[in-house]
Amino acid sequence: MPKIVSHSSNPMIRKMLANPPKKPKPEEPKPKKQKRPRIWAVDFDGTLHKGKYPNIGQPCDDLIAALILAKLSGVRLILWTSRDGDSLTEALYWCEQHGLTFDAVNDNLEETKQAFGFNPRKIAADLYIDDRAFPYWGSGKRGEPCKLQAEM
Repeated sequence: MPKIVSHSSNPMIRKMLANPPKKPKPEEPKPKKQKRPRIWAVDFDGTLHKGKYPNIGQPCDDLIAALILAKLSGVRLILWTSRDGDSLTEALYWCEQHGLTFDAVNDNLEETKQAFGFNPRKIAADLYIDDRAFPYWGSGKRGEPCKLQAEM
């Protein structure tokens, strides 16, 4: 092991000896990032039921069951529809009759508004379920849309 000389003619060594490295402070554990719940925005006409506005058709039972299950597992649901006034009230009543409730209607969740510091015009969601959505299958085969179970 080399001997440390406190008096050296080398200016670099003198500088290092004059300012020894400080011991690093022990790192404080970083607070765990809270996992935010998934948010799904769901259209009403042609999606939750098979009818066309202004009529309400037969329910899409598989989708409704999947949404109820998702909500029970912690997914936050937003009803995302063009309906308003009495027709929106009718849609909400219909959803309630089919066991489906929402955390927001045509609006962002309060947590989203707080995170942005304002209420963005666009509904912020992780998944948008709509009969008029652009079909994107990723690496899957054309004609085989992604399954909701993959999102849960």
